Amino acid sequence: MTVGTLYSVAELQDLLAAKDPDLASMEAQFHTLDPQWRKLDPKADNAWLSDYNALKTRYSIARAAAAATIAAASILPDAVLPLAPADPQYRMILKSLQSTEGLTSPGDFQDLFQRLADAKTQIRNAQGLPYEGLFEPPVAQPRRGSDADEAFIKGTNWASSPSKVFGWTGVILALFGIGAGALYLRGGRPIVIVQPRRGR
Repeated sequence: MTVGTLYSVAELQDLLAAKDPDLASMEAQFHTLDPQWRKLDPKADNAWLSDYNALKTRYSIARAAAAATIAAASILPDAVLPLAPADPQYRMILKSLQSTEGLTSPGDFQDLFQRLADAKTQIRNAQGLPYEGLFEPPVAQPRRGSDADEAFIKGTNWASSPSKVFGWTGVILALFGIGAGALYLRGGRPIVIVQPRRGR
């Protein structure tokens, strides 16, 4: 869940914790397969590496923006991070890995993963070895308390101390250049909604 309709800094941290190992694992497996793949199909090997480097560049740019947002939020207590918006940076990370939401296009992470898996199958077939898929890192789980809506619904300390929410709302609005902020009640508990300033 998000802060209203926006992704938060806490969710951005969780996203990076999930995606960084995915890319590192795929790159490491490519380097393991690369010598054999170049011998079997150098054109496909070179095309994969070119597409991966383009994706890695996109991801690095998006990640730098994400890191800057996380750094700006470092003055906030961890419990407030689910309220601090990071929607553009979160979506930049997603777009760097998948150019069109809901579709797998050439050069997307999933496309590269499948091409590398196919290359591994080709190599093992040539070596007379049984099928073995690519290693996939364990899925990183969201940290406890990183979901703003869930935290309020479950009745965290912030929900039981509305004054803290109101107090930190002003800091969040100032820190992230938010143009307008609002509070509404869900089940008697306050939820913060923030909208980014237009034109930024």
